[in-house]
Amino acid sequence: IGGGISGILALKYLKDQGIKAVLYEKNSDLKGVWNLKEGLVWKEMTTNLSQITCQFQDHYWEPNKLFLPSVNEMNEYLESYIEKHKLREFHEMKFKKSVSRISHMKSDNNSTYVEINVDGKVLNYENVII
Repeated sequence: IGGGISGILALKYLKDQGIKAVLYEKNSDLKGVWNLKEGLVWKEMTTNLSQITCQFQDHYWEPNKLFLPSVNEMNEYLESYIEKHKLREFHEMKFKKSVSRISHMKSDNNSTYVEINVDGKVLNYENVII
């Protein structure tokens, strides 16, 4: 649940394990707070961390970028990571979907599952990553 940086990394890890996931994101695209249209950023914003400390271990910044990446550079960096690992193609992504409740449930045969409420619709899954 959630397509911010943690959600993107979870999708990458799951893909590496050969596990397909369904992602629910309340906005119209990935990138969480760095989403240019619906995130919590403004045009002149930069990170408060250097590009050295806010890069993924398998995806380096392009040369000649600002030491403190701008919002546009951060957005491009995240998009290039998503594209590099083909996360949009591998996983199912449902945008403009709000998860309002998650419950751990037991079935009659004593197995467990997770019940989530997405926009008023109850869905069942074996596991959930938040």
